[in-house]
Amino acid sequence: MLKYNGGFVPVEKEYVIDFGDSEVLLGSFFPIKYRTGNIERYYQSKHEFLYPNLLSIGTLVGGYIAMGYQSNNFGQIYIYFSDEESKKIANSFTDFF
Repeated sequence: MLKYNGGFVPVEKEYVIDFGDSEVLLGSFFPIKYRTGNIERYYQSKHEFLYPNLLSIGTLVGGYIAMGYQSNNFGQIYIYFSDEESKKIANSFTDFF
């Protein structure tokens, strides 16, 4: 994420994330630094709306990708939508890819 500083799925492509019996479409990863809308700015403006132990790192079509930052979920990857609880989909960012 730091090497490429975030990014978007090109309009003509679809990246499907398959977890269990569900699929979602990847939208983007927030930039870490050096661009408007980076993770730090997103956190500062939205932290009250985010789950208390997750940091949003990107978007899905209709939802978000988040990473755990507490000792009990450090580095784990989750997806969440505004109308339901978060779901763990990977034990690490490496596993996610």
